[in-house]
Amino acid sequence: MEGWVSIIHPEWQQMMSDYLTKKVIGAKKSFDKEYKIIRNNDKAVRWVHGLGILVYNKDNEPIEMVGTIRDITERKNSEEEYKKLSIAVEQSPASVVITNQQGEIKKKQ
Repeated sequence: MEGWVSIIHPEWQQMMSDYLTKKVIGAKKSFDKEYKIIRNNDKAVRWVHGLGILVYNKDNEPIEMVGTIRDITERKNSEEEYKKLSIAVEQSPASVVITNQQGEIKKKQ
């Protein structure tokens, strides 16, 4: 746990600690969360998606977590750009027309 906790972005550490103790361990649920980390090798801030299950001993105490952590930074950055563009279009006083590559206006379906 210490290795995992050490890479969690400081802004996310309390939230992730609460999530792990209350939602995963406390409710005996699987781990499924998107959060930020700081990579050890280059100190880059990355978004990751963690999926895992806890393994319990005979006394029903958690002893390890088995799962994956996948880097989803590119997806999160794309989502953020999409949100910004959507807000810009919604708040723009100008009309927006969407066309295909031939310049034909796309009709709403």
